[in-house]
Amino acid sequence: LFERQQQEFGVILNSTRVIALRPTIVEGSNALSAGIDASGLIEPSLKYLVSTKTAWIKAAILIDINAHRVAQVDNEVEKLGDLDRYAKSDVYSEREKLALELAERMTYTGKRVTARFFARLQTEFSDEEIVELSAAIAYENFRSKFSTVFAVESNGLCSLPSVREKTEELLAGLFAIDVGALRSSMDKDLFSDGLPHTYRARISA
Repeated sequence: LFERQQQEFGVILNSTRVIALRPTIVEGSNALSAGIDASGLIEPSLKYLVSTKTAWIKAAILIDINAHRVAQVDNEVEKLGDLDRYAKSDVYSEREKLALELAERMTYTGKRVTARFFARLQTEFSDEEIVELSAAIAYENFRSKFSTVFAVESNGLCSLPSVREKTEELLAGLFAIDVGALRSSMDKDLFSDGLPHTYRARISA
C-alpha cells in the first residue's frame, strides 16, 4: 500500500499512516475500496468528484486527495471551483448534479434520500449504478469521519486556490488550527517522526 501511494502521489498519505496502525482494518478498508472500483459502472471522474464533494462537507484531508485525482482528468479542474454552487453551475451535467446532490443528502445529518429524489436519480442512473455510487459516497464518509478523530493533516497534493482555501477553512474550524501556521506547514515536510503533526498533538493532549 505504501509503495502504491508513493508511486501515485509521490508521498505516503497521512491518513494511511494512521489507519495502518491496525493492519487488519486498513486491509478491510482497502478491500472495500477495491470492490467499489472493480464494480466499474460509474466513470472514475464522477466518483472522484462526488468523493471530493463529500470530503468538502466533512474533512479537509480528503478534499486534497480527491481533488488531486479530479485535477488529473482533462477539463475537470474548473468543476472543483464550483462545488459550493454546483446546482446553478453550467459546468456540470445533469447526471453530475444528481450525483453531487446524492452526496449531500447522504452526508449532511439533516438531509435524506426521499422517494422523489430517488426517482430523479433513476432518470440518469441504473439501480446498479446507484448502488456503486452510494457505496463510493458511504466509503468517503467513513474515511472522512475517521480522519477527523486524529486531526490528520493535508498532504498538500492539490495546489488549486479553491481547494487550498477550503482545506485551510475546514482545518481551522474543526481543529482550531491557526491558518497562518497551517499555510506554513502545508509547504513543508509534515513528518519528523512518521506521524502527522496534528495527530501527535491530539494523542498527547
